[in-house]
Amino acid sequence: MLLFASQIDDKEDLAFLLKIHEEYNGLVYRSAVKYLSDTREIEDLMQDCWVKLVKHVKTLRGLNEKALAAYIACTVRNTAFNYKSYQSVRDRHASTAEVDEVSTTDSEPSPEDIVLLSENLEQFHKAFAKLPADDQRLLEGRYILDMSDEALAEAFHCKPGSVRMKLTRARRRAMKLLQEGESFHE
Repeated sequence: MLLFASQIDDKEDLAFLLKIHEEYNGLVYRSAVKYLSDTREIEDLMQDCWVKLVKHVKTLRGLNEKALAAYIACTVRNTAFNYKSYQSVRDRHASTAEVDEVSTTDSEPSPEDIVLLSENLEQFHKAFAKLPADDQRLLEGRYILDMSDEALAEAFHCKPGSVRMKLTRARRRAMKLLQEGESFHE
């Protein structure tokens, strides 16, 4: 059952989202499997992703096919990281049982790397991949998913004021990697 469909009042938005659901649900599933192994958790994650995408239907309408796929893949990844982060915090506070480490490495190229093929973006992706996972999530949250300071603060378990400093540091690290890449090619 598509729970997100019950949240949409506009018939055009509903038709659009049902169409992209049909086209991209496979991508959502394949991406979710990279981060979670339990079938129920994967299904929950997929529903959560579609609920989040409903909130950004206007943004989704303005994206071309490649950017839409990248946006959806980023949403899955960020939702999975948030889920794992929440689980980790909950487990730490709820019991004394061992907390499984969250693995943020992935030997396969991300969907964004596959979808975005232009030369400038390839250089950016090389530099972006060298960033720490938290920097990647933070920059994606701000610049791709257009998340507010409050939403990022919730995702990173910090104060909204801290988000601005974290963003500044992440941008500096990204810029340094990009500049190193330019000097390497010259």
